[in-house]
Amino acid sequence: MKLALESTKDFVSRFIVIDKGEGSTAEIVATCRDDWELNLELYIKPELNLRDSRQFALQRIDEPWILVQDGDMVFHTDGPLAISSIRGFMDRPNIFLTCPFNCLYGDFKHTWPGKERWAAHPILYHNNGTVRAPKHEKDLPVMDAWAINLGQPYVFNCLIKPPIRMFLRGYWRDWCMESDAYLRYPNLEKYVVDGLKIDVEKEVGVWFKRYMDALVLYDEKKWGYYPKIIRNYLEKRR
Repeated sequence: MKLALESTKDFVSRFIVIDKGEGSTAEIVATCRDDWELNLELYIKPELNLRDSRQFALQRIDEPWILVQDGDMVFHTDGPLAISSIRGFMDRPNIFLTCPFNCLYGDFKHTWPGKERWAAHPILYHNNGTVRAPKHEKDLPVMDAWAINLGQPYVFNCLIKPPIRMFLRGYWRDWCMESDAYLRYPNLEKYVVDGLKIDVEKEVGVWFKRYMDALVLYDEKKWGYYPKIIRNYLEKRR
């Protein structure tokens, strides 16, 4: 989460962060807010699923542009894909910008064999009054406007998710998008274990073995350069 905020702190004028309050995210966000003096509002909403969290945030935004960013999304801050370079589009009304993502290895849902990048993914919306979180099927906001595909990965998905989390993601859509299971089960694992009666420990082992071959080391020459913030982080870790 810290890397994500750092990548957009000089681009975004006001942050609205929604967290379920289950881990250390809220503490990290609060520290970033104080250290960088961010105009940031933090809401702890364990009762909201992702779609409802998006809508909760959208209802509190009156700025002319809306950037949608998850905690594992790091934008480029230098080079030809720097987030600052998209300001040139922000004099156009009734548009939203999309781009593919580059993804660090280890996140199987994002790095399938033969599919190194996501399809076009909305990132920036002109706030024309029609931006909304859809009720079904999609977890990203939609709007009545023209889509402009930037064509290049301005965003880097940097979170390596543990096997159990990736296994559970296979049930995520049913839990919080296509049913009301999220109202009866406070988190996804509870839904899979108690609701679906699945032996998660056993199934994760089978799942992980099946997808080990899908691991692909990230190749900068093939997929593009790491964001500067990640490069700096890796350098400090050496």
